[in-house]
Amino acid sequence: MRIWTAELDAVSPEQFAALRAMLDAEERARASRKRIDSDRRVFELAHGLLRLALSSVAPVDPGAWRFEVEPGGRPYVAGAEAALGLRFSLSHTYGLAACAIALERDVGVDAEMLTRELDVDDLVRACLRDEEQVGFSSLDESRRREELLARFTLKEAYLKARGVGLALDLRSFAVSLDPPALLTPPPDDEASGWVFERRPASPQHTLAVAARRRSDERLRLRYFDGVPAREARRAGPLTCE
Repeated sequence: MRIWTAELDAVSPEQFAALRAMLDAEERARASRKRIDSDRRVFELAHGLLRLALSSVAPVDPGAWRFEVEPGGRPYVAGAEAALGLRFSLSHTYGLAACAIALERDVGVDAEMLTRELDVDDLVRACLRDEEQVGFSSLDESRRREELLARFTLKEAYLKARGVGLALDLRSFAVSLDPPALLTPPPDDEASGWVFERRPASPQHTLAVAARRRSDERLRLRYFDGVPAREARRAGPLTCE
C-alpha cells in the first residue's frame, strides 16, 4: 500500500499548473464551485496528486484516469483501467492533500489540521463511545484536542475504507490509539479484518489510514511526501502487500 501527502505551500507554481491541467471536466467544475481560493487549490492539489500517484504504480497517463462514485459516495477507478484492481482514498484539509492506493483491498485515509476550529464537547458527543471517553475529561485542553482528533481521523479513515459515508454512526464503533485498532467493531464487522496506522503528516496535520486485511496477514504501508514526478514511476508496481 502507498500513501502520499503534499502540503499546498510546498508545491511550486509550475507543479500546480501541471496538476491542474491533468484534471477532467468534472473535477474542474467541482473546483470552480468552491468560493474560497485555498479550498479550491487544495481540492485541485488532492485530485492531481491522486492521478500522479496512480500513474506512479501503473503505466497510465495521469490525465487518462476516469472515476465514478458508488452509491455510498466512495469514488473508484472506472473504464478500462478498472481491470487493474487499484483502489484508493482521498483526503484534503487546510493546506494538505493525502491519498492512499491499494491493490484489490479496501483502504481509507483521513487528514486533519491540528489547529482547526472545533467544539470539543460537541465532537465528543457525536464521535466517541463511552469506552473511548475513559480518562478523557482529566486531560488538559491540548491533550483532549489531540486525542479527539486522533480518534476522529481513525474513524473517518475506517468509514472511507468501507465506503459507507455517514450511513454508519461514528458512535457505533470504537477505536484504540496505542496501538491504533478497531476496539469495538460495528455489528456487521470484525476487528481482526482491519489494520490501522496513524502518524503526523506535517507539523500542523495528523493522518490516519485504515486498510482491510485477509486473516492474519501483515501489511506494509509505504509513505511518500510531496508530488510524484510525472516522468518516472519511482514508487514501482503495486503488489497485494
